[in-house]
Amino acid sequence: ITFMNWTEYLCDFLEMEDVPELSGHISTIKRGHYGLLDTHAKLDIFQVLVSYALTTDLVREQLEEYIEQRQILSATNREAAVEEARKRRKQQQVLKEAASDAKGRTKGEGLDNDVEGNVGGSEIGTQAEDVSSKRKLTSNGHRVLPNG
Repeated sequence: ITFMNWTEYLCDFLEMEDVPELSGHISTIKRGHYGLLDTHAKLDIFQVLVSYALTTDLVREQLEEYIEQRQILSATNREAAVEEARKRRKQQQVLKEAASDAKGRTKGEGLDNDVEGNVGGSEIGTQAEDVSSKRKLTSNGHRVLPNG
């Protein structure tokens, strides 16, 4: 706002506010004769300006309060979403570990059976040696069947 255009802003404001007592002074202000207005008219204009400023500040404060509440709500929702995602990832990891443990147990059962005396890796090797020792080959490469 400069000294030259403040009268335009003041007249525009008075027209927007549409106060009948003050609208008669708009033409005097536009001509640049603000000083010719009586003191009561100037005080009335000042009162309207201050009232508008206070109303604007109250609205601004209320808006700031609403914005702050919205930001808090958004942060809470974001934290809840992050926590939910963390729980899902942890649950998926537990399921993956359980699945890999189950696969490991299935593969490891044969080795466990070997220790328990069931047919396992070391007994298979022993049985293969027994079978190969029972197979006798003749000098021409034919197998001799055991009697029995």
